[in-house]
Amino acid sequence: MTSQPSASLADAGIGVFELTDNTMKSHRANQTGDANQAPAPPPVAPLLVTRKQAAAVLGLKEGTLRTWASLGRGPRYKKLHSGSRAGVRYSVDELRAYAEDPAAYERRRNGL
Repeated sequence: MTSQPSASLADAGIGVFELTDNTMKSHRANQTGDANQAPAPPPVAPLLVTRKQAAAVLGLKEGTLRTWASLGRGPRYKKLHSGSRAGVRYSVDELRAYAEDPAAYERRRNGL
């Protein structure tokens, strides 16, 4: 059974920052000292979201993702082990890849 995402990242309250060619040109100009260019933000690390946000994006229940994680199925996740932010986080890139074609994602994940 394939699941279709029921919400976009924006619908789940997740803001996504994308580097465009213009921001990269601006970033390079700032590195060379061009005063006519506005400062560009630094490159962004992959966006990580909570299990609740991931479930909302994929149209699933949190418990489903938790069960899949224990079985080695579904989107890959990262465990955070420090302080109040400890827990599981999903990469937006992994969620997108899974949402596009869950069966193909599972085959790649399992090396088939």
